[in-house]
Amino acid sequence: MPSKPTLYSFWRSSCAWRVRIALALKGIEYEYKAVDIFNGAQNNPEYRKISPFGMVPCLLHDGTAIVESMAIIEYLEEKFPYTKRLLPDKPEDRATVRALAYMITSNIQPIQTNRVANYYGQGDQEKANSWNKHFIEVGFHALEQMLQKTAGKYAFGDSLSLADMCIPAQVFNARFSRVKRYGNYFGGGGCCQCGECGGPYGGSQGMWQGPSSYEKRILMEERYSNGGAGQWQSFGNGGGIGGPPMGGGFGPGGGVVGLVNGILFGR
Repeated sequence: MPSKPTLYSFWRSSCAWRVRIALALKGIEYEYKAVDIFNGAQNNPEYRKISPFGMVPCLLHDGTAIVESMAIIEYLEEKFPYTKRLLPDKPEDRATVRALAYMITSNIQPIQTNRVANYYGQGDQEKANSWNKHFIEVGFHALEQMLQKTAGKYAFGDSLSLADMCIPAQVFNARFSRVKRYGNYFGGGGCCQCGECGGPYGGSQGMWQGPSSYEKRILMEERYSNGGAGQWQSFGNGGGIGGPPMGGGFGPGGGVVGLVNGILFGR
C-alpha cells in the first residue's frame, strides 16, 4: 500500500481542483497543504525547491515531487491501480478522453490564467476579462463539438473519466470571466448568464441559479468519498485564504466534493 501523498494546493486554482476531484473520486487519503498564492507563498524559496515554477498543484509522494495537474492525475492512475479508474480500457477510448481533457488543459485554461490576462490587460481589468472571455468561448465551442459525439451521462459515455476532472473547474472559470454562452452540454440550456433561456443563469440580472445537471452529477455522485484531506496546513502566512476555504472546512460530503458544494451550493 503506497504511503499517503501530500498535495500543495490553493482553493481557487482550477488546476488544483482537477487533482482534488481525482483524489476524492479515487478515495485516496492525502495531506493538504495550502499555498497562499494571494499573499505570494508560491515564491517561498522552500516551495520553489519542489515546484520550480512556483505553481500549484504539486504532489509530494515517497520523496518525489510531481508538478502539473495532468501529470499528477496520470501518476495517481498508475500508482493506485486498485482505485476508481479515470481512463477507459481501449487505447482509442483513452486517446479520446485525453483529447477532451487536453482541449481544456492545453488550449483553454493556460491562455486565460490571471498572469496571462493581467499581462495583456496591463492594469485594465475590463481588457483582461475580454481576453479571457474570448478564448474561453472559442475553446468551449470546439469542445462542445467533440462532446456532442462522445458524451453520455458524462463527458465520455456513462462513466466518469479524466475529462470530467477538467470540465467543472473550467466552467467555473468561465463564470468568473462573464462568458455568456458555452453550449448545451455545459449549461443544460445553452446559456450561462444571458438571462434569455432556462440555463443555470437566469433572470434579467444574469444571476447564477445553480449548477447544471452535469456538474451536479460529478459533484454529488461520489460524495461517499471524503477525499482524505486530513489537516489543513498553510504554506505561507497561515489562516485566511491559506486556510480552509470559506472559513468553514469542506462542508457536506467532505473532501473536494464538499469544497465545491460549498462554493456552488453555498453550503
